[in-house]
Amino acid sequence: MKKLIPLILVLTLVLASCGTSKTGTNSADYKDVQEYNTVYSGEISTLNYLTTATTSEFSLAANFVDSLIDFDRYGVAIPCLATSWEESEDGLNWTLQIREGVKWYTHAGEEYADVTAHDFVDAAKYLLNPENESFTANIFYSVIKNAEEYYEGEIDDFEQVGVKALGDYELQYTLKENTPYFLSMLNYVCFLPANGDYLEEVGDKFGTDNEHILYNGAYIMDVFEPQTRRVLVANENYWDKENIFVEKITHTFNKEAATLAPELFLRGEIDYAEISSELAEEWL
Repeated sequence: MKKLIPLILVLTLVLASCGTSKTGTNSADYKDVQEYNTVYSGEISTLNYLTTATTSEFSLAANFVDSLIDFDRYGVAIPCLATSWEESEDGLNWTLQIREGVKWYTHAGEEYADVTAHDFVDAAKYLLNPENESFTANIFYSVIKNAEEYYEGEIDDFEQVGVKALGDYELQYTLKENTPYFLSMLNYVCFLPANGDYLEEVGDKFGTDNEHILYNGAYIMDVFEPQTRRVLVANENYWDKENIFVEKITHTFNKEAATLAPELFLRGEIDYAEISSELAEEWL
């Protein structure tokens, strides 16, 4: 999946990539892979992907909520929730067609609503409300027309902000200025969608635990026990589920994870460990 985060997280993120098979990956390579286990020592502070600014929380959000675009293994933008996009000649307007038939699901796997263009507008409005204290709002308003002015209270009409639903499945962003890298920004957390009705329903509880977010991505967090474990299970209703080959991801808390992970890996208890250059040389 995705999101612009360090390579250290790639093993987790690729489990939730949109349209993996489109990049040439053969599903036979993964036919025996059903579970993925790892350990961690630093606990997350929130599941609210619209406010967080930490890579560990980005990686979780990337598995729960799909973005407009994804990247193939060569770093080329490919469709995800946006099936296509068009840039105006002056580079100021981007119009995206939103994938139809994608649903939001609750923690219990119950269908909540359709994913539509309005969800990206609702997420932006939440992001640009200073009371929500988003740490990535500045990234959004650095490129979107009138977004900073709205955030700073210089204008109070959100209709003037450069994000609009032109229909249920057509989304448009208007930029401050031509930004050649804008497309690559669209899989960052501040451009993820959120259902406006749900945000209003749960209020301040949004993202406080795994039961107070909605899921439209490859995984649902089945278990969230801080400083104990996190268990992600494949979303059986995921629109691209045929390209998800790992059914369960378990993150187990261990305050000595950095030290113990290599030994746990050698014993086959976990599937990933960071190792130092000294240890790599010893193993070789």
